[in-house]
Amino acid sequence: MDNDITVPQMTERQAMLPDNYNNWRKEIISLIEQSKLKAILSVNTELLTLYWKIGSDILTKQKEQGWGAKVIVYKCHLLN
Repeated sequence: MDNDITVPQMTERQAMLPDNYNNWRKEIISLIEQSKLKAILSVNTELLTLYWKIGSDILTKQKEQGWGAKVIVYKCHLLN
């Protein structure tokens, strides 16, 4: 059995690809990057909303039920 396998050089492989392949590849990469950015922004929005809600709830509890700093510290430890 012959183990001599010839791998086409880069220019030969490029010649086998359709003319618009590189443009299509760049479009795909761009779509992936755009989706990654949208996902990051969505996660950040959700986290900000969560933190705002938690902060608002804490302020409400402090006003309505007289929660003090020790209760807040205790609750923080429970979340960790």
